[in-house]
Amino acid sequence: VKLPNEDEGRAQVQAAFGTQLAEMGRLLDLAFLVFPHGGITIMKTRGLDRAVVHVSAGLFAKACKTYRSIVQMCEAGLTEDAFVLSRGLFETALAVFWILKTASRRRAQMYLAHLSMRDKKMFLEWKRTKGIKRYATARMMRTVDAQIAESARLLKPQYMTGLAESYSGKSIKDTAKA
Repeated sequence: VKLPNEDEGRAQVQAAFGTQLAEMGRLLDLAFLVFPHGGITIMKTRGLDRAVVHVSAGLFAKACKTYRSIVQMCEAGLTEDAFVLSRGLFETALAVFWILKTASRRRAQMYLAHLSMRDKKMFLEWKRTKGIKRYATARMMRTVDAQIAESARLLKPQYMTGLAESYSGKSIKDTAKA
């Protein structure tokens, strides 16, 4: 299903911004070159471990996919949708920069703890919602509780504070400053 005048809109966007869109595509190609098919070798490992690499690489991949979606929305002339996706791209990039800036091991663990806490909140909401209660299984709750307990074991208590709301325990503004 296409929007009314979608083909004409795409042609107009291509005519007006084809050069910029092509450059955006080349930038995305460059980003994918970071991950060659044989894997990557990290030469300086100070502050890094498997969790840091997996979290930051996963977020980088998410950022690349979001960027690709933004390009596609722009090509289709759907600028409002592209703008909404841009906010997600900003937040993903902020998370990567925040994790890698300093104390990467702790910050990666905080990010993982936040995801587990977010999942628990969602499962609890499911349990209160008619029609989907059965999907919040006891096994799922045990798994997420174990993940949160493991994070609490690895992190000092002051770093667990606020993680239910955000991965840094702070607002986006304060995270950007940190």
